[in-house]
Amino acid sequence: MKGCDVYLAKSSDECLKKIKELERVDVVIIGAEFALDRVTQLIINIKKINFDIKILVVGDENSDKTRIIDYGADEFALKPMSMENMADKVFMLIAREALTDK
Repeated sequence: MKGCDVYLAKSSDECLKKIKELERVDVVIIGAEFALDRVTQLIINIKKINFDIKILVVGDENSDKTRIIDYGADEFALKPMSMENMADKVFMLIAREALTDK
């Protein structure tokens, strides 16, 4: 992801902690298994920190896409996905936000 700072979190708690530490977060990419965890409610908690953070969830055909979108995800993508396609989706989310700001 040229021009971007990328951080990796191995748990929902670590992800939320990192988001709180950083001055600015544009996009968070989450695996469907984390997104669907009812205990941590990761998407909901990210949106509570900053509603403007865009969330891309990557899952498979068995993932509950409707529930993921209901939790507040901005985009859902199916695996397998190349890194190039993932970067394109991230930049699309950032561009969409820039267009709505103008």
